Amino acid sequence: MTAFLYATFIITTKKKDPVSRCFLNFLIFVSGWSFSYFLWRLSSSEHYADFFCRLLTGFSILLSIAAYHFSITYAETKPNRALRYGYVGAFLLCLLLPTGLIMQGVKPKFGHLYWPEAGPIAWLYLTYFAGYLLASAGMFIKARSKYLGEHATGRNFILFTYLFAFLGGATNFPLWYDIEIQPYGNVLSAVYLFWWGQGLYNNNISNTNITFYKTLASLILCATASLVYLL
Repeated sequence: MTAFLYATFIITTKKKDPVSRCFLNFLIFVSGWSFSYFLWRLSSSEHYADFFCRLLTGFSILLSIAAYHFSITYAETKPNRALRYGYVGAFLLCLLLPTGLIMQGVKPKFGHLYWPEAGPIAWLYLTYFAGYLLASAGMFIKARSKYLGEHATGRNFILFTYLFAFLGGATNFPLWYDIEIQPYGNVLSAVYLFWWGQGLYNNNISNTNITFYKTLASLILCATASLVYLL
């Protein structure tokens, strides 16, 4: 919902600059991942849990390359081969999702009714996912080094929140391999989007007053922090 809120803000303010467009694409994939995650955890049957879990895995693939695309645009760097190959790789990985190669299925694990079981090439998906998110962090570091003062501080803030969310999202994967680490870090992703959106829209993209959006995002974060114990 936090991602959907910021996406709505970009659309309603009709921002058409490259940074806003790339950030919007990223938010769309994050929204898809979030809604799929929510529906997966509410699923009462293995069939639906498996479907929504594969769907959110697909969105996680797309959001990782979208994050990289946003980072190179934000760093004012021209599109490179890594970006083009990344989109091709994302397409191929998504084609493999209906098979059992990335995710074999879902089953009860450590208190969760349905949790993914890693497939033979799940490592490839995880390498792609982590690789492009870390490459994005590298681009933010590159952008930070170009500026001094207030601009550098803003980019430090974005880099910090980005890594904050990455560590939170990574807590989803140990259970894939039957490692008993609970995914409580998911709430950090929502916090990250709120902080990142604030940093971008207060300093770089728009001067529009978004107090209303901040208030709603804060309420959503409170609800997310509560639901993490239920889902």
